[in-house]
Amino acid sequence: MAAIPAGKTAARRVSLVETAVEQQICFVGDSFVAGIGDETALGWSGRLVARQAAVGHPVTGYNLGIRGNTSAQILARCVAEIELRRSPKRPTRVVLSMGVNDTTHVDGVPRIPVEKSCANLAAVLDALAGDPVLVVRTTGRCR
Repeated sequence: MAAIPAGKTAARRVSLVETAVEQQICFVGDSFVAGIGDETALGWSGRLVARQAAVGHPVTGYNLGIRGNTSAQILARCVAEIELRRSPKRPTRVVLSMGVNDTTHVDGVPRIPVEKSCANLAAVLDALAGDPVLVVRTTGRCR
C-alpha cells in the first residue's frame, strides 16, 4: 500500500446515488443546508447535486434549509415538506442537518436544551423511518 503524502488524507469517493435511476434528495435543515454565505449560491447541497449530475447520476435535489430554524421548527415542518415533493416515479432520500441553532443563546440560555434537541432529532428520525436518512450535522451528544 502506498504511503499518503504529508498534508494529504485518504478519501474514497462515495456517490449519493448508487444507480443511474433518477432519485430525489430532500436536504432538510437550517442555514447550513440553505447555503447562507456561499458565494456560488449553491451551498453544499447544491454542490453535491451538481457533482452527481457531472458523473451521470440524475438527481433532483430539494433544498429545504431555513436560516435560523431550531430542531423543534424542523420537526414541525419536515414531514409535510418532504411529502409535498415525494414522487411515485423515483425514490426519496433525506439528508438532515440540524441542531446548531438550538445552541444559540437568548437571554443567557440555549434556545433549545440539549436533551430536547436530542429528542427532536429522534422524533424526526422516527417520522422519516420509511426513507433512507443521512444525518450530516447535529450538536450535543445524543444517545
